[in-house]
Amino acid sequence: MKGPFLNKVIFVGIVAFPPELKYTLNNIPVLTFQIKIGRTTHGERGKPKEVYDYFPIIAWRQLAEDISKALKKNDLVYVEGRMRIRTYEK
Repeated sequence: MKGPFLNKVIFVGIVAFPPELKYTLNNIPVLTFQIKIGRTTHGERGKPKEVYDYFPIIAWRQLAEDISKALKKNDLVYVEGRMRIRTYEK
């Protein structure tokens, strides 16, 4: 497939849960966390209501180790990367 395609996302949000640093069987560091991004929608009787969308974030190798030392729940973060959609069969 050829073309001028671009897969780039930018998120600015809040770390929703404590980040988890783990290691693969090959001892490669992997940091996982979720960010939540608020948006206003209309609730009951058209009253504005704050809701959140949650996005899983995965960082690998040295980046994972570096940010695991500083990142904590409720931190405001800027994340730039590419989006991958995972599908699962039941």
